[in-house]
Amino acid sequence: MTQSKTFLVGFDRFIALPWAEFALEMAVHSIEDKPEQVKKLKEYLSVFMKGEDATRKTANVLTRLWLDTYPSLAYQREQALRLYQETAPSAHLVLHWGMSLAVFPLFRDVALQIGKLFQLQGSFSRQEIHTRLLEKYSNISTLPRSIDRIIQTMADWKTIVKQSGGTFTSQSVAIESPKLQQWLIALVLQATPGHRVLLNDIYRLPEIFPFTLTNGEQFQIPVGTRVERDGNNMEYLVVKQK
Repeated sequence: MTQSKTFLVGFDRFIALPWAEFALEMAVHSIEDKPEQVKKLKEYLSVFMKGEDATRKTANVLTRLWLDTYPSLAYQREQALRLYQETAPSAHLVLHWGMSLAVFPLFRDVALQIGKLFQLQGSFSRQEIHTRLLEKYSNISTLPRSIDRIIQTMADWKTIVKQSGGTFTSQSVAIESPKLQQWLIALVLQATPGHRVLLNDIYRLPEIFPFTLTNGEQFQIPVGTRVERDGNNMEYLVVKQK
């Protein structure tokens, strides 16, 4: 990623969907400066948890998600704030998912591995995700806990469902809005190493496993991206170089 900041783990707290919605609504409507926004966010969160430390750490995740700004994500963030007001509350989940992918590399990696396992076998267990990601993040002792918090968050967001025996299955959410689909695909590109994906894979990207792209019209290229063809005649969607 080419952001001014990245959070290798970062998403290390459980984030209930109403909490994410509160932070996004604050980003959309609040005219206060960031310190005052963070103060109000902590006051809001203190109702749901005990201890200043837990409140502060949870507020940190939500601040990074919606109240901080990143140069490489400036356009997508502004788009998200507009889409928040143009779409039904039930569609806001897509906004939280997309920004989580782009801001938190670990969230993307967990989503990617879960999506791959769903495509392969239709379910996953926590241990399978731990095993796959410990190979990549072998020097981070807090990794298992962070993975568990992300899985707990995804379950609260109703994108995965826990089954008997401890496995999880997926719960599909249809995206009807072409604008929302384009926005999500653009965020996936920002989060993907190399900022490119095969054009033919757009509708089955594992990291957006909960979502079904339902627009029947011809695929529209998101703003800030282009299609390029390699030497093997394969078409890729890539982020335009500035």
